[in-house]
Amino acid sequence: MATFSITPEVMSVNAAFLDRPVQLPLVAVANTCSHDNYFHCVSKNTALHRLFVDERFASVFGTLKDALRKSDILKTLKTLKDAEWAKQVQASCGWMKAPR
Repeated sequence: MATFSITPEVMSVNAAFLDRPVQLPLVAVANTCSHDNYFHCVSKNTALHRLFVDERFASVFGTLKDALRKSDILKTLKTLKDAEWAKQVQASCGWMKAPR
């Protein structure tokens, strides 16, 4: 089970499978509520490599980044985010169709 702690600057993730906590710096996003917290969810964010890919795959693929590229986890997260965004836009405006 993972634990999360959030400060104004960083979200810290700790879990049994991690040798040390992962620090995800928070970023400001335009036109959002001040209490919402966001971090960059991109393949270049090396902290995410440790959260999404088990360390044992680094030896198989060379690096955690390469192992992450072989998965579709970021694509799945983007699809989920886009579907949620489309629902919110449709509820607010009523003019955008939700993605399939």
